[in-house]
Amino acid sequence: MNETEIIGFLIMCLLFALMMLGITVTYNLTISGGGLSAVENVSVTGSGQAFANPTCPAAKSGTLTTRTSGTAGVITASGHSIVVGARVDVYWDVGGVEGSAYGGIVSAVGATTITFAGLSGDALPIATSTVIIAKAQVDNFGCDGDDIVSLVAKNNAQRSIFTYADAGGDIYSIEVGSGAPFYWKTGDVDDNPLAGEAPTKVWISSAKLTEDTGSMTHAITEIAGTGTA
Repeated sequence: MNETEIIGFLIMCLLFALMMLGITVTYNLTISGGGLSAVENVSVTGSGQAFANPTCPAAKSGTLTTRTSGTAGVITASGHSIVVGARVDVYWDVGGVEGSAYGGIVSAVGATTITFAGLSGDALPIATSTVIIAKAQVDNFGCDGDDIVSLVAKNNAQRSIFTYADAGGDIYSIEVGSGAPFYWKTGDVDDNPLAGEAPTKVWISSAKLTEDTGSMTHAITEIAGTGTA
C-alpha cells in the first residue's frame, strides 16, 4: 500500500469513526409545583439531525378591525412591513384566554392594514380584539419522520409557532410559550408527531415585538444523513 492509499484509508477510517460516534443531546427537565421540585437529565443519541434557528422579524401589535370569518380578516397595525403574499401567524390573549392561528396568506396591504385568509388553528377572536401579527420565516428541516428519536421546539422568552411542512403543505404545528418548550422523545407515551411524514422545511414565527433569534427546533434521527443541520 503506497502513501496515497494509506492516507485515503486513514480518512475513511476517521469518517467511519465519526459516524459511529453519533450525536448525543442532553435535555435538562425541571418539574416544579405544589412545593415539590425535581430535575431530570435525559440523553438522546442518534446519527443524524435537523436544526432550524432563523431570525424572526419583529411582530406587530394591532386590532382585528374586520373579522371576515374564523380564518380571515383585516388587521390594522401601524408601521408594519408585511407584503402581499407573505405567510403570517396571529396571536392573541382575550380576557386571559390565549389563542393562535397559523399559515395565513396576505392578499392585500395598506399603510396600516393587512388583509389575510387561510389561517389554521384557533378561530379568530371577535372584531376589535387586540392581536399580534407575525411574519413566518422558513428554514430547511429535512428528515424522515419515522427515523426521529427526539424533537424539540422552544423559545425561552416569547410565544412562538413552529409549523413543519413538505412540498404538499403543512404537516404539524405547535405553539410554545415563553420558557415552556415542546419536547418529544422515542418511548414517550405520546406518539411521534412526525411519524409517517417527511418534512423538508419548518415555518417559524415569534410574537416578540422586536427582532427575535430565540426560536429554535431540533430533531435527532437514527440514520446519518437523513437530516439537515
